[in-house]
Amino acid sequence: MTKLKIGVLIPYSGLYKNLRSDFMNGLELALPKSLKKNITLLPEYIQSGSHRQVDNAYQKLVRFEAVDLITGIVETSGLLPLIGPSIEDQMPLLISNLGAYVPPAALSSDFLFYNSLHLWKSQWAMGKWAQEQYGGNPSIGTSLYDVGYHLHECFRLGSAAAGAEQYKLYTLKNLAGSTDTTALVNALRAGNAPHAHISLTGVESEQFLRLFYEDTELVQQLPLSLNPFMVDEGIKIDHSFPAQGVPNALTWSPDLETKENKNFLKLYRKAHVKTPGIFSLLGYETGMAITAAAEITAGQAPDRTVLAEALGRIQTEGPRGSIIVQTENLQTGQPVYVRMAKKSPSTGMISNHIVATAEGTNHEDPMFASLTEVITGWLNPYLCV
Repeated sequence: MTKLKIGVLIPYSGLYKNLRSDFMNGLELALPKSLKKNITLLPEYIQSGSHRQVDNAYQKLVRFEAVDLITGIVETSGLLPLIGPSIEDQMPLLISNLGAYVPPAALSSDFLFYNSLHLWKSQWAMGKWAQEQYGGNPSIGTSLYDVGYHLHECFRLGSAAAGAEQYKLYTLKNLAGSTDTTALVNALRAGNAPHAHISLTGVESEQFLRLFYEDTELVQQLPLSLNPFMVDEGIKIDHSFPAQGVPNALTWSPDLETKENKNFLKLYRKAHVKTPGIFSLLGYETGMAITAAAEITAGQAPDRTVLAEALGRIQTEGPRGSIIVQTENLQTGQPVYVRMAKKSPSTGMISNHIVATAEGTNHEDPMFASLTEVITGWLNPYLCV
């Protein structure tokens, strides 16, 4: 039997050093042994995920490797230019990402299949939840890097949906090689807002959390909510941190009490002796989608068009609900979970615990019309890690 050849686009991440292995481990875990032996996986490095880098990898997989399907992790802005070539080549694309951008109308094709963490949606829900808890007009703190995405604007829209009339946006303008979040801490102290949301990355995130939570007076004065990756599972904190936890929101959490999620955690921990992260989740859901499509096309030789038709029909239950990857009528209905990030007193490690299931929203809601404009002055092609 001819093997199904699958190209896997993998970007570089300065924060998630194990991104490649996490995604591949999740993907392979979801493939039954009977299917795995009939599949060849061909990982292809796309560096920082720019249009040119993604296109070069795509062309190699299509022209040289002659794959039947391309999957992997590509941010939306790097994915859109692939839609035209994939239609011309009749090449099915099954792409995952974190969802730092609200999906545009152009993200649609018979050959495009999409699975996302939908960060934009969780940030909207975080804004609405925080506004309902604290009221008033919030502040948002971010950086020149992070402001290139839709996340701060989605938080603003969520807070506006719950009654906020205006907000203050503070943007760190650190140049490459410099990290100083003191100005943001000082601005938040002077701003005297009833609550603030912070979206930072890497060293800036670590430094800000240390400076903020060591200022006991400011901690008592200003409740924070955070981008979920600032308090991701397994991060170690060696400074003060609120015992009650800090709110953040995501469309998945390891402690999600569903049968499918419990099974995913059990299988992953048995295979890899650790708790899966978000890229393992995205890989696992990708593997489930491929498995479901393979069941539809069972007994047939690999065919791109047939595989695309099968992917467009699948609906299977994954760790965070239904997996529907077609984009002709893109589904973004996953619930959002508000979580409290807490620090272990003994190890200093962060873990998150669901405290509420938040009301979600849809990417086609007219309120997101503002995001069709250039809201920050630049566009960031990378996947926000």
